[in-house]
Amino acid sequence: KEKQELELELEKEKKEKQELELELEKEKKEKQELESALEKEKKEKQEMELEFEREKKEKKSFIAERDAQAAQQVQAQKAVEGRLKTLQAEAKKHDQAMAAFEKQWKEKVVTEQGKTKRMEQEVKTVRKLREVEVEGLKKELEALKAEKETVYTAQQDTEKQLQEVTQQLELARLKHTDACAAEASNALQLSKTLAVENDLRLGLEKKVAGLETEADGLRKRLEVEQQAVQELQRLQKDNQHEWAAERREFQKRAEEDKEQMTKDLHSAVAAEREWRAEDAIKAESAHSQLHKELAGLKLDLMAKDSALHSCRAEAEALRAEVKSQGVLLSSLQQGERTKSTQVQRLQHEIAEQMQRGETLQQEAAAVKDQLEAAVLRYQEAQSQAVDLRSTVEAVQNRIAH
Repeated sequence: KEKQELELELEKEKKEKQELELELEKEKKEKQELESALEKEKKEKQEMELEFEREKKEKKSFIAERDAQAAQQVQAQKAVEGRLKTLQAEAKKHDQAMAAFEKQWKEKVVTEQGKTKRMEQEVKTVRKLREVEVEGLKKELEALKAEKETVYTAQQDTEKQLQEVTQQLELARLKHTDACAAEASNALQLSKTLAVENDLRLGLEKKVAGLETEADGLRKRLEVEQQAVQELQRLQKDNQHEWAAERREFQKRAEEDKEQMTKDLHSAVAAEREWRAEDAIKAESAHSQLHKELAGLKLDLMAKDSALHSCRAEAEALRAEVKSQGVLLSSLQQGERTKSTQVQRLQHEIAEQMQRGETLQQEAAAVKDQLEAAVLRYQEAQSQAVDLRSTVEAVQNRIAH
């Protein structure tokens, strides 16, 4: 019975041993699976570490690129500062040129006034000479009656020539008046255009109010140029008034000269009916003198026209300078907007990279937790295997015993 009991117990222990061996095989398989999972997790961890290193490198390269862009931005800012200094120097040169132009214009005005006074003095001298000649002719009237018809014919020719000269002089004066009026209209139109451009420039100055201190210097320069433009407009208005006064005075003197010439002509017609042939030579000299006066008037008109053209050229140059300053302001504003957009984009990318790094850190922490849990499970399985091994050995020892 004891033998049977021992055999039954032995069979039972064999079954338990087989079950334990099956469990041990199962534990070995689980251990192998855990080891493969651990290897897989190690590989994933290595991949994550490589990914993290790559992200760190990308972040470093991004930071280096950002620093390079910041350095480029600083260089661009220095270039803008240099450009502003250049513009300030150009503004100073422009102010000096405007002062020189104003001085030259004043000298021209003084010269024109001197020419006008000299012309008036010459006209007075000619009138006195004519009065003296008329007195001499009146004294010689009694001696010239014999050659009345010949002198009358010559006088008619001379009268026609004088009328032609008078008409030419009148046409020249009318042309000068029309030219002055046209130039005045052009100057007014130019002043309106400059006023509109000043308004546009003020609008641009309001738009770039948020820029840095260098834009303030540029705005001050624009204000100085606006004052120069206003001064130029004031000078143009003063010149227009002076030209209008000179034109009225010139017309008045022309009317007086015309009346005086008409009176002299009538008196000469009444007197010259009995002149000798020799008086025709005197008439020719008077005719040549009138031609000389007409040539002098034409030269004076040409000088005034050249002065008007130079003034208009200066105004055109100033308007071109104002337009170029507006274009420069627009380009500076566009550059600042582009830089602001680049900075915002860089800040956004930096935030995304930081957020991505935080996500990777969280994922790495989760993987680390999983690895620690797997290690704990592996250690627990090892302890269970050791217990099973000790149990099997105890059973084997008992069977052997």
